[in-house]
Amino acid sequence: MSTSKKIISVILGALILFIWSMVSWMALPFHGNTLTQIPEGTVDLQKMQNDMPEDGVYHYPGMPADDSPETMAAMEEKLNKGPRIALMVYKSGATKLMDPMQFVLGFVINLLTVIGLFYIVSKLADKSIKSILTTVIVIGLIVGFASDFAMLNWWMFPMDFTITNVFDYLVSFSLVGLLFGSYSFKNA
Repeated sequence: MSTSKKIISVILGALILFIWSMVSWMALPFHGNTLTQIPEGTVDLQKMQNDMPEDGVYHYPGMPADDSPETMAAMEEKLNKGPRIALMVYKSGATKLMDPMQFVLGFVINLLTVIGLFYIVSKLADKSIKSILTTVIVIGLIVGFASDFAMLNWWMFPMDFTITNVFDYLVSFSLVGLLFGSYSFKNA
């Protein structure tokens, strides 16, 4: 395979991932239906900015630094009362909606993902569409189980949120697999 065909394949694959992600998040209702907004006035934003000066991923009640029986009993009591906030990304300063750099970084992430998929597919002995599709679908499932289903288990992400994310991997990786099978590795 020529270098130009490899480069075209990777760029087209990254575009496929990028476009599918945009369609999935912006045009289809699935992601929007799995995210719930915190109602206005529920959070004291000024108190949050004062008490949480650092950006990061937070959870409540959080794991105590001390694992003494008393501390763990207090933690269990908090968990039994609720609420539990599994993961919350907190950015203290201003952010932009649809920041262009997020799109650039998103495309770079897609590019690196497709390079990985391309490398794995290039190592297949059988480069039929069926073999390529099976391989990329299995990779999508592995990604989903190792990331999203693990988050469902440990951080209690909702099942519909998890299934939607895994579905995205399967669709986008399948589309890239079709590109690889019908163009990149055709007649390989």
